[in-house]
Amino acid sequence: MDGPIRRRFSAVPALLVALALGPLAACGSDPDPDQSGTSGTPGAATADPSGPDLPPEGVEVERVGSGPVGVGDVDGEAWSVLPQTASVRPGSGPEIEVGGTPLRLVATPAGTWVSDIARGRLVRIDPDSGRVDRRVRVPPAPGAEVAEPEGLAFDGRRVWVVDQAGDRVLPLDPRSGRLGTPVPVGDGPRLVSAGASGIWVGNFLAGSVSRVTDGRARTEVVDGCRSPQGLVGAGGLVWVACTREGRVVALDPQDLSVTSTVEGPVAADAVVAEGDRVHVVGQEGPTVHTIDTGTGEVLGELTLDRAPVTRENVDAAIVGDRLVVTHPEIQKIYRVPLALLSGG
Repeated sequence: MDGPIRRRFSAVPALLVALALGPLAACGSDPDPDQSGTSGTPGAATADPSGPDLPPEGVEVERVGSGPVGVGDVDGEAWSVLPQTASVRPGSGPEIEVGGTPLRLVATPAGTWVSDIARGRLVRIDPDSGRVDRRVRVPPAPGAEVAEPEGLAFDGRRVWVVDQAGDRVLPLDPRSGRLGTPVPVGDGPRLVSAGASGIWVGNFLAGSVSRVTDGRARTEVVDGCRSPQGLVGAGGLVWVACTREGRVVALDPQDLSVTSTVEGPVAADAVVAEGDRVHVVGQEGPTVHTIDTGTGEVLGELTLDRAPVTRENVDAAIVGDRLVVTHPEIQKIYRVPLALLSGG
């Protein structure tokens, strides 16, 4: 069997080549279509898929000069991560240069932390000055050539950092920037979420989910979901997007067994919770699928655009009364009033 770096991350050199050649270098066809939604650097779309009937009335659409990936709520503003320009954009304000290839961000009282996958580090933006005030290198896992920080989550005390090259998550003190003891998870982790039931990690290549509690992880293969990405705890369950399968599964948080399956979200990717609902964003469109966490019923679908399935990841976050969605390849940010989503 190949080692984890050879098997998975010829991707990082490709990212650097794409950045060096410019946006069009990343626009070719995916050599492995089964890897839809892999983490990386977005390319620019060559045509605008919008039509006269899309986006739906009430949805605000903003064009961004480079493809936005990560998005999060920072003091009531939607901050987005722009890998192509190595920057973070606070709301609609000027970009903050962070360097490298940033992908995700998470807000804490000590500042906003950003993952830099290409340089194997974390970057903190000071909340008062809006400038980078700390950079933290993530040491590679034993046997790994590099560290690749990807997904981030804040549990109120620590930031949890996914190292997808090292098949682990690491706790970070957001004030000191000190990294804690790594916790091994499954193969090819991507995204992480934090909630009352624990820290949850989607292991994309292993088709498994890990629950981290007390410095240890319980990892189980998810039946019918060989490509878990976005995930969130809501309604006493853990909701997991299965990108390749085009479905969402709900897991029992105790034994990680599948309690229900929702078919239909094409290239399901980002998942966010809102009370007794979860909003799942599929890459095609992008399209928002709203699910009742009590019944597992799909309350509605809202297609925002006509973009095809992206080679990269979309993202989503609730900011105020809107669901904010990014799509990197057509370089847009969508602000969707929650009232437009069924059950709102």
